[in-house]
Amino acid sequence: MFMFKRGLRNLVYGLISLQLFCLGVPPVGAYTEEAKRVEPIVKKFIVSAYYSPLPGQKFYYRGTLEAERRLNGWGVHGASGREVFSGMLAAPSTFAFGTKIFLEGIGTGIVHDRGGAIVKAGERSNQYDRIDLWTGSGEEGLKRALTWGKRVVTGYIYPPAARVEGTIDVAQLPVARIDWENRFTLFAQNLGRSDRGAEVTNLQETLQNLGYFDGQISGYYDTKTVEAVYRFQKARGLVHSSWEKAAGYFGPATRVALKEATLTGRDDSAAELQPLVSEVILAYGLKKDTVGEEVSRIQWALKETGYFTSEVTGHYGEQTVEALADFQLENGLIASSNDQAAGYLGYRTSKLLAEKLMQKRAEEEQGKMKAEKSKQEQQKKQLLVAFERKKMVVRVGLKSQGDKIKLLQEQLKKLGYFQGEATGFYGPKTRRAVLAFQSEQKLNSGQAGYVNYLTGRKIAQKWLEKVKNELALKEVGTGDRDAGVRKLQENLLALGYFQGPCTGYYGKATEAAVFRFQKEQGVVASLNEQGAGNFGPATKAKLQALLAEQAGVDGREQLISL
Repeated sequence: MFMFKRGLRNLVYGLISLQLFCLGVPPVGAYTEEAKRVEPIVKKFIVSAYYSPLPGQKFYYRGTLEAERRLNGWGVHGASGREVFSGMLAAPSTFAFGTKIFLEGIGTGIVHDRGGAIVKAGERSNQYDRIDLWTGSGEEGLKRALTWGKRVVTGYIYPPAARVEGTIDVAQLPVARIDWENRFTLFAQNLGRSDRGAEVTNLQETLQNLGYFDGQISGYYDTKTVEAVYRFQKARGLVHSSWEKAAGYFGPATRVALKEATLTGRDDSAAELQPLVSEVILAYGLKKDTVGEEVSRIQWALKETGYFTSEVTGHYGEQTVEALADFQLENGLIASSNDQAAGYLGYRTSKLLAEKLMQKRAEEEQGKMKAEKSKQEQQKKQLLVAFERKKMVVRVGLKSQGDKIKLLQEQLKKLGYFQGEATGFYGPKTRRAVLAFQSEQKLNSGQAGYVNYLTGRKIAQKWLEKVKNELALKEVGTGDRDAGVRKLQENLLALGYFQGPCTGYYGKATEAAVFRFQKEQGVVASLNEQGAGNFGPATKAKLQALLAEQAGVDGREQLISL
């Protein structure tokens, strides 16, 4: 009898455990060690996004409400039974409901949902555990999900006993400017060489806005269009060589990739995938012919350290193997190029590459700091000279000479009134320049052609303004990398033109974002115009004005300073 009762009890426990398992609740005892944990676990996640579709939306990414619900679910409750909320995460079943995860740059989310595609590392070719971030309901939720896309994020898994609350506010997530009316019908068919029509025109305009097409918008799929499509495909890792059959052809995979880039304004090209040192270390184990962001980061690391000279493609091909082998040979990791480990990214290789990358960046940073300090000292000297000019009270006239006259000539030359060499001699040429300045500034002091205190102070003030403007208005363009570029990216991100990441590198995505801003603000009309995609004085003035308008008069301290 006793044995029967014990067997019945075990059967009941087994059925309950099975039900809980089906609901996504881990079996009793499965997380005994986890319950004892007191330190957070740090790991990387692939973070994607999903939303709750609603009836009556202007746009459904999958075409219809029903198809959208098949992809995202109904979006009313999570798998735990809890209603959807800001900060809800869907995670693999290895994460118990209620698990709190802090995601860098986003906040703390709480696991209360599952998903068919939300799997642990190693499944479905995922290098890391994948989690899904709920971004809201309706079109705003969809915009946030599309803008977010899929990213690798460092996360901190709190201990079960940690008393922390969810802090993710989906309303604060970036939202790209998406024009449903004009964009949702784009890219409905495949296109190839010699095709004509409105679809080709849309394709050319879109590639132009993203910085890939520099030909004439003709509606004809010509060689320029083929080349632009190929550049986009290569940047996205869709093809690796112009010899591939799909290269330059606008087929299904390219249509989807361009649709995402068009809807969100994001161009996740390899040029923006410069690695963190930790990402280089964690990339060990990659093998030849692997394709993806991890490979792009390794290629960037090799490029920065001087071993990889080819274009970053995201494909672990022969050139990447050779570059790694050269790195290994030069740093004593292998004895010869015939070594079995030659070109293979093992742990020792990735660790040493990360160390070399860190050392190179530290040296570059020190060099930049030294150059910046020198530049600031020079600017300081120039400005001090300018203020000294304001103290000039003496009268100078014909036949006067000396350093003060030379300084005066240099100032007038900077202002466009004096031509030629600064001689330090006050002759007719200098007098004419002073007369022109006095006339334009309406300085009726009764001493025309002479520099008294009033004229000298005015010249100094105008010269100082000119110097400040020249120092502030520095043109920035493709290939630049510094804190100023990062600040520009942050400002464009705040205005919805750039969707990150803010790397401080002026790549294709930054160039395209600047061009979209320029075009909308009337700075340029097309990519063929001089300065298109570059952040120069006119573009900076427009951006400052727009930021000032949004921030208000008291928000000027938020304006960029390049």
